[in-house]
Formats: sequence, structure tokens, C-alpha cells
Amino acid sequence: MRNNSFYLLLITLIFNKYLIENIFLIYYREDRNLFIFFYLLLFIIEYIFYIYYIFEYKKVNDRVYFFRSWMMGSYSNFFSQTEGNKWTSSKIVKERLKYGDLYINNFKFDDDVINKFYFFSLRKKFENFKCKINTKDLTKSTIVFGQMGSGKSEFLYSLLKQNTMNRYLIFDSKGDFTQKFYSSKRDIILNPYDSRSSIWNPFEEAELNPYIVEIFFTNLLNSIAGDKKDFFSASTKERYMDIFYEVLYKKSELNAKQKLSIYVKELKRYFSEVSKSNSKSENDVISTMKLLFEFIEYMDFKVQNGCKTFTISNFIITNNSKLFLLARDDLKSKLNPFFTAFIAIFASILLSRPDNKANLTGLFLDEYLTFAKNLDEETLEGLHTRIRSKGGCLITAIQYFPKAKYEELTQKILNSSNYLFLFQGIDTYTLDIINKTVGKVRYKKDSLKKNNKSFYNNESFNTEETNLLNTTMFHSLAEKFEHITYIPSKKLLYKGYTNEIKSVKRNLAFVFDKKSLSRFYREYKDKN
Repeated sequence: MRNNSFYLLLITLIFNKYLIENIFLIYYREDRNLFIFFYLLLFIIEYIFYIYYIFEYKKVNDRVYFFRSWMMGSYSNFFSQTEGNKWTSSKIVKERLKYGDLYINNFKFDDDVINKFYFFSLRKKFENFKCKINTKDLTKSTIVFGQMGSGKSEFLYSLLKQNTMNRYLIFDSKGDFTQKFYSSKRDIILNPYDSRSSIWNPFEEAELNPYIVEIFFTNLLNSIAGDKKDFFSASTKERYMDIFYEVLYKKSELNAKQKLSIYVKELKRYFSEVSKSNSKSENDVISTMKLLFEFIEYMDFKVQNGCKTFTISNFIITNNSKLFLLARDDLKSKLNPFFTAFIAIFASILLSRPDNKANLTGLFLDEYLTFAKNLDEETLEGLHTRIRSKGGCLITAIQYFPKAKYEELTQKILNSSNYLFLFQGIDTYTLDIINKTVGKVRYKKDSLKKNNKSFYNNESFNTEETNLLNTTMFHSLAEKFEHITYIPSKKLLYKGYTNEIKSVKRNLAFVFDKKSLSRFYREYKDKN
């Protein structure tokens, strides 16, 4: 705010008295009521002029608060900032996110900003406006951070409901997406334990794309091993692949359904041979694999009994369809390794397609670290950079970044993402990493020292450095699914919120296929 406000007010009062008496010829002693009326009217007009055209800001604790809402960001910036990112003014956010086919959120001022002024000019015009982007911009990758219940899912629901992409691959960790968006007429569920599920037969896919075999086993075994990356030797992977290739090529006269059945029998024979040996390490590997083998065996059972199958190659050329990887906590030891390998193959087949940024495939991967920690380097590189030219839109949701041992993965995720949506509950370690991306700010901090020898105080400046984002800021994000939006390429940083999507829950989250599973254990398992 401009200095000497008291003197300005005093001059204004004296000037008003002079103006009324000498221009309007109205005197206080002659007509008190009329004089007071004009006096107040002039003061109100001058006040409005002052706050709109003269009054600019006020400074509080080294931060600047602009009176004009179009100059103010969601949060206050430092008064004498010399380096670093700033909270983008509402006017600039409105201009840069005015047009597009995809709504992402609404702009919002933080309460701290609003409460600094009794009358915040044109606030209604420059708050709560919709922010939009072009859907194809999401090929540059997106990260959504936040704890459970913070609004991540609502944000993803909002993007999905607009249906601006040609197709979607969705990892559904709890069945919420399936409840709201699954359509039996055009969509696919992948989870053999759900009665609505179709089955992905790897032989059917391999007949179209033989290169997927190594990708499948590399990521499958990586996921089973977890942090014990050396648990499976190279020879173990080669043995499983050799069995697969033998069935794929030496039984070429058979169809994919028959090949899957033979593959299951060949694996059983291999397990039987190893169990008879005295090799403890090989037997440990077999015992680890048997849990997943039961899953493959159950898939074969469903295929042999007429369950519908699909291929990624066919799905990837469809329009207006969704593929749900439907997970369950009680089945994650079986499903997660399989889904990890499936996502790797999905990425590789998408990468084999011709370049086409107009034909968009959304990869909505909630709980992304479930897979990312176990995906091979080539797959990660493809997901985060190369699928862009194929129209791939990678949208990942995570609660936190893993600790230092996954630093390379963390940097790959951050460096490749152009849209960051930060919800409530980000832990300190993750916030520290995000702050390295957003960057620190530098500002001049002024201090006054009393001078006993002079009427004036001594003013000095020190350069301070701090993070733009802090934990207090994220703890306060609660209502209306509030979040911080950071778009580096557009140089935008602001607070937004997402309106709750009131979609009807059209489906059950999970329909347990109890009949098929009971029959599998009773009639099929260990009998074929």
C-alpha cells in the first residue's frame, strides 16, 4: 500500500470542504443536511477511485497482497522476490486456460488472501472460473499426488466422465471406476475372479506380436521377486520362455485356446521334474511360482469353458471403449504381477503403432508405484517419453515417492511430467522432492533498526531463500477437493478445486465368480 495514507486522507477532507463551498456553493451553516450529503457522496466517489486506481497493495510479513484480484495469485508472493517461481495471477491463469476441450479444475484464492481485504475488487470475476486445456496436451504426462480421500479419485473421475480420448486403460484398485463407468456393451474387465471378466490369452497376443513373450516374462518375474531382483536367474526366465516358444511354434497347427491348455500341462511337467531334484534354489523358485501358476491355470480353465477373450492389439484400435484392470486387496499376490506384465505389454504394443497424436489412449494408472517399481527400464522409458508420439496419455496417481533407493525412478516420473496436481496429505520426503522441481525462491527481507541519534530508523536488506510450497499449505487443502496445480510449460502455479462428480453407481465394484472357482477346484485343478 502506498505510504502517507494519513496525510492523503487529511488533504482529501480539506479539499472536499473547499470543493463543496466554492464550486457547489453549499455552506455547512446554511444547509447542514445538504452539505453532509454532498460531503459523503464526494468521499465515497473518491474512495472508489482510490481503491481502483491508486491503492495497489499492502505488505504483510514480507509478502505482498494486491487489492486488485486480477493481479493476485492463489497465495501471496514475496514482496521483493528476485528469483524463482511465483503464484500466477488470476488474470494470467484465466487467459492461458480459457480455451480447450478438457476441463481440469476451477481457480481459487486461498482464504488468507481473501481475508486481507474487506473489499477485494472484482473477486467474483477472477475466481471460480473454469480452467481448460486441450486433451492432446496430456500426452506430456500427468502426476496426481495425495493421500487416500484427498480427492485424487474425484479428479480422475472428472477427466474420465468427459470422455475426450478414444480409449482408456484404467487400473481400478478398489472397483470405484468400474462402479461408475463400466459399460457391458463396449468395455472390458480383466480379472478372472469376476464373473464379468474377459480373459487375456498370451498365446492369442503372441501370435500377432511374438516380441511380447520376453516382455511378459521379464516384468512378471520382476514383480514376483519384488526387491529381491536376483531371486530369478536368467536361466530360469529363459526356461519359462523356452516352454512358451515350444508350444507357440512347434504346435502351430493348434489355436491359441489349445496352446494355452498345453502350456499349462508343460509347466506342470517342468515343476514335477524340478521337485524331484535336490536343488534347493530351484525348488524355492518353483514354490514361489506355484501361486501364480494357479492363477494361469484358472485362466486356462475359464478359456476352455467358453469365457470370452480379447487382445491388446484389437483393443488399441477400438474407439469409445475402456479396459479395466480390476484389482482386489485379497488377490493382489496373484493379480499385481500379472497386471504389471500386462501394462508392460500394453505399452510395447502401443509403441508399435504409427505416430498419431490425434488418436488418444489414456492410461489412468492409480497406485502407480505398485507397477512402476517392478517395470523394466525399457518399459518405463517408453511409458514416460515415447508413447507421446503414439497418442498415449499417461496419467499416474501416487500417494508418495519411494525412498532414496528408487531415486532414479522418482526423477524419471517427475522429469517427464508436464502437469502436476498436488492434493492433501503429501509427506515430507515427497514434498522435498517436489520442491526441487518447483524450485526455491529468493527475496529481499527488510529490517528496521532504531537509530537513537536520528529521527529516522535505519533500513537494511538481507537475501533470504525458502521453498515456495510447504506442509502447512497442503494440510489446509480439504474442502471441495482442493489442490495445487503446477504446469511448468505454461509457467502456471495456482490453487484449484474439482467439483464432485455425482455419477450413478451403475455396477457392482466386484462380482465374485464363485461358481466357476468352486468348479475349478473340484473338477479341474491338478486333474489335467
